[in-house]
Amino acid sequence: MVEQSDSFVPVPIAQTLPEGWAESEIVIIDLAPPKPADAPTGSKVTSDGEPDWWAKCSQGVVDPRPRVASGMRDDCDRIYRHGGAFIVFMAPELNQDLYLGSIDRYRRIHTRSEIRAHPWSFLTTLDNYLNVFPNTGEEIRFDPDMPGLESAIGNDLRGARYTCTLGMSYRPIEEVTAFALINKFDEAVALITNWEDSKGVIVLLPQVRDKTAAALSVVDKLIPGLVPDLFPDRAGASWLHQEPYEHPAILRLAAEVDGLRQELASKVKEIETRVGQIRTERGFLHDLMTESGDPLRQAVRRAFEYLGLARVVDVDAQGEDNEHGLMEDLRVEDRSPLLLVEVKGIFGKPTDEDALQVAKYLAPAMRRTGRTDVQGLTVINHERHRPAADRDHTGLFRPLVLENATRQGVGLLTTWDLFCLCRNIEEHAWRAESVLPVLYRIGRIEPVPEHYVDAGTIEKVWPDAEVIGLRIATPVSVGDRLAFRHGWRFHEAQVTSIHIDDSDVETAPVGSGAGVRLDDWRAAKADAGAFLVSE
Repeated sequence: MVEQSDSFVPVPIAQTLPEGWAESEIVIIDLAPPKPADAPTGSKVTSDGEPDWWAKCSQGVVDPRPRVASGMRDDCDRIYRHGGAFIVFMAPELNQDLYLGSIDRYRRIHTRSEIRAHPWSFLTTLDNYLNVFPNTGEEIRFDPDMPGLESAIGNDLRGARYTCTLGMSYRPIEEVTAFALINKFDEAVALITNWEDSKGVIVLLPQVRDKTAAALSVVDKLIPGLVPDLFPDRAGASWLHQEPYEHPAILRLAAEVDGLRQELASKVKEIETRVGQIRTERGFLHDLMTESGDPLRQAVRRAFEYLGLARVVDVDAQGEDNEHGLMEDLRVEDRSPLLLVEVKGIFGKPTDEDALQVAKYLAPAMRRTGRTDVQGLTVINHERHRPAADRDHTGLFRPLVLENATRQGVGLLTTWDLFCLCRNIEEHAWRAESVLPVLYRIGRIEPVPEHYVDAGTIEKVWPDAEVIGLRIATPVSVGDRLAFRHGWRFHEAQVTSIHIDDSDVETAPVGSGAGVRLDDWRAAKADAGAFLVSE
């Protein structure tokens, strides 16, 4: 650490390299910077009048590692040329201004030339061919063009986090390198390469939790195949399994295995691409339950359009509120009544004002449009820090709020309800004419379509017998379809038999308590509602 200023300080060398390292055959380097020390470790290398390294203090920290790396370069280049291996845990460089300079007799610093060096400067090839871009993330996958790599070292790289991405300086990538790991944007976050026809190999890895285990795994499972001269005892007679010594039938089978791996990798990539497309197309469903403000408003608009509405006006985007003052968020013009929609995303439960704010816009809208068929809808994403299914949906609005909403012609809907409507359209292919009227109800709106008729309340469930006890509100007959809600989905099943007072009947009348058996059993909850599917 240094005082932040435009002045310069000398770059010291604190030599911590192990004795005899220059004769190593495998070099492991961790480029993650340590916590800055309060004061320099080491001292100025030359006398004041001789050229020395100087660093500008503009960032408040000086990194002496570029000087150490530059001093290592000749030895590292020699190791690399003679078939050595480098395992490097990557980290972005600290951009600092370094100069060669000296102090004159008046104690003034004269900088002579800029020094281009960074912690990656221990190998000439890295300086020549590699660009390092600061970037962070955790979504990492193995390059499908390198089959077998994941099975070799994948377990030791789980939980890795990249802090930079890689690019080439000027040579075409495919001529000099093979990427080992890529992020979700297909950017390289790890690299295996042997530039310049060197006998050695460079393995660049992201930051991992257990670097010792990862390095040992690379040394044990990866490098022997890349630099076999380093492991003559392990190589043994492995050449017998290569052309021209291996049996042709085995080589054909090995090629078939490689082909299957590539085919599988291609199919996986195709599926992942499709997953990404679906997430983009249906992303609004997740936004309904997590967002607030403009993103939530857009998610609600897209959900309405998905349900079948065609004329949903984004009032904020149209700028109408600039002309007419405070207005609703969305306006639905598909049918009568004209529907004004207020959208809110909150961490807790809605206040009375949150629930009924849209009612303030009804009268101005009537005056502005000349229409009397104007109705309000409040869509609320409440407790959005919690999983949507675990939120409080029953006691969300006070009884007085529900009474006022009904009197003022306002519907109250949660984004979870809207999500359920959208998902059940996908599940059951509900028709728009059965779903859209739900949005025009007033008071607390339940996401139950128009073609679901209240059939009664489930009073008891006998799972072993696959029978539900139903207090009948609408006559139910053998052959009818009933629906029950399970989380976001409705389960539909056909009635196969009805039992009342120890007798089988064809139809259960209103008010009766009936045991109902279904063709597709799924345990229902007691006190839950049952619905007769009318289409």
